[in-house]
Amino acid sequence: MNIIPLIELNNKKIQNSELLEKLNEDDSLYVIDIDGIKKNKSNLDIYQNLSKKYQIFIDNAPRTLGDIVDVFMTGAQNIILRKTYYPHIKLESIREITENKIYANIEINDQTEFYDDFFFEGVDGLINFYSREELENAFKKMEAIKNISTKNKTYIYENNKKNIDYWNKFNPECFLVDISKYWEFKQI
Repeated sequence: MNIIPLIELNNKKIQNSELLEKLNEDDSLYVIDIDGIKKNKSNLDIYQNLSKKYQIFIDNAPRTLGDIVDVFMTGAQNIILRKTYYPHIKLESIREITENKIYANIEINDQTEFYDDFFFEGVDGLINFYSREELENAFKKMEAIKNISTKNKTYIYENNKKNIDYWNKFNPECFLVDISKYWEFKQI
């Protein structure tokens, strides 16, 4: 089972930063930047420092092509795009400036019967932050995510080891786990 530790940046600080010392250099690290997502104030200097040691995925809700360029200039190898924040993006424009990996956050509104309107074609993978409970209470979303997970590399966020068997039917490429629980998951 592939597992990537997830850290959160909030108020210009790395949450649980002391746990980073336990990781090996060149490990993958998923960075979710709350400042970037909620305030459009990405922590580029922190990305740059992290990229010196780790292969980083940056989830900061870029809103322009310039934002994406900025993230890759910090040394990030992967970026996550969110439809809510950049609804009219053209993937071809990003592919023209980088060969780095581009992922998309799965966003399904309650009216979506099928996931045919997915706004990215040709991304390198998808990120799922829907919880098991959310999907069990929303059958259409669950079926949509199962459907797209069989066709795409899907990374699933989970912090409860008991849910791993549930997620395995979605055929995940990898699990994203809060860094505080990373070593617990590594023992599975």
